[in-house]
Amino acid sequence: EANLDRMTSDVHTYNYDTYSMQFSANSQAVGPFTVNVSLIARYDRQRRDVTMPQQKKDGLDYFSLLPSLNFMHLKGVAANTSLGLYASPVLPSFEQIRSDFDAANPMYVTRGNPALKKSTNCVFQMSGSYMLGRANSLNVIVQASYLDNKITEKTRYFTEDTVVDGYEMAKGTTYMTYDNLDGSMSAQTKVMWNTRLRPLKLTLSTVVSYDFMRDPSYVEERLNIAHRHNPSLTFNVSSNFSRRYDFSLKTRTAASFVYNSRYSDVSYLDQGVSFNSRNKITDWMFVNAEYHYSLRYPFQDNSNILQDHMLNAIVGFRLKKSGVELNLTC
Repeated sequence: EANLDRMTSDVHTYNYDTYSMQFSANSQAVGPFTVNVSLIARYDRQRRDVTMPQQKKDGLDYFSLLPSLNFMHLKGVAANTSLGLYASPVLPSFEQIRSDFDAANPMYVTRGNPALKKSTNCVFQMSGSYMLGRANSLNVIVQASYLDNKITEKTRYFTEDTVVDGYEMAKGTTYMTYDNLDGSMSAQTKVMWNTRLRPLKLTLSTVVSYDFMRDPSYVEERLNIAHRHNPSLTFNVSSNFSRRYDFSLKTRTAASFVYNSRYSDVSYLDQGVSFNSRNKITDWMFVNAEYHYSLRYPFQDNSNILQDHMLNAIVGFRLKKSGVELNLTC
């Protein structure tokens, strides 16, 4: 099928036009399998009509071929798996591509980059949900993305009077513009396992996750590539022994490692524990309590350890006949 879509919007003196034509091939479900494939031919036309401070008309054109693939395997509630591959453009704004200088603050001058390219974000997703017996379930989520031609800020500080494309930057001026950088990518993985211990009236869940990011950026004029690694482990147990008493206990251990190509590395450990308890002492009296503990331990400087404790307790009384509830919190 083919679709032609045109969207127009006016924002002050800016005019935006987007034309999109889509070709797609869709398949019907055959047994437990479903596949959807599409290819989008997209043409973006940006035009700017500026009336102040002087009359000016300019703009840029962008063309994109964007594939899309989605695969699903459904087997009732016992096992479900889906895969997806998508691409989408990220267009620069007019502020990022304008060629004139903005010197409203003469000590902080900004300017766009007319040679700026559009970015393309490619995303892969996979998710699965599986029942392992009557009391166990497993969920898996994987996502990865790659951003081509990432649009990023680039600043320069002048220590002496300097002329840039006919504009004189005074000593002490900060000049900010934009540039494209390649190699921005990220990945996330999460595995969740849940089980029920019926004789003990307990529910257990465990979440293991790992996040990765490669992030190129400019710090002033210097290119820095940061690699971030974030593993974490979460454990939760909750109970429902009776209508009068239940509790939940949750622990989370996470680490962050950031390796920079030009600057100091940063790494630390986060630990958190929380406990909640609800207790119905009698039909008219209850006691609820919760406790939270958090720790941040920097590996480079263990003298800057941060810890926090919080304990909260509520004693309440319910007067059934009048419908009034009195709480005492400490």
